Amino acid sequence: MGSWATIAVHGPPSSEPPPESSLTPLGVASMLLLAAIHVAVMVAWLGLWTLGLKQLSARFDPQLWRRRIDAVGGAVLVVLGIRTAIQPR
Repeated sequence: MGSWATIAVHGPPSSEPPPESSLTPLGVASMLLLAAIHVAVMVAWLGLWTLGLKQLSARFDPQLWRRRIDAVGGAVLVVLGIRTAIQPR
């Protein structure tokens, strides 16, 4: 059983002729309606992402995270230095 992505990429089966209604004004209107719905859904989805990231960035303190990353990096360097110092040569 194929997925919707496969159907969307490959299109309809080539063994069947396209339906007669696909070239009528009603067929074109339904395709334009589907395109408009797709655009509306994508705008809503990207808008929600934008609002969510805006909320996260308001809580994000770059100085705090820089200090944390520097502390972890410094600790790693100290541990590596101690390990190197106590290794037999």
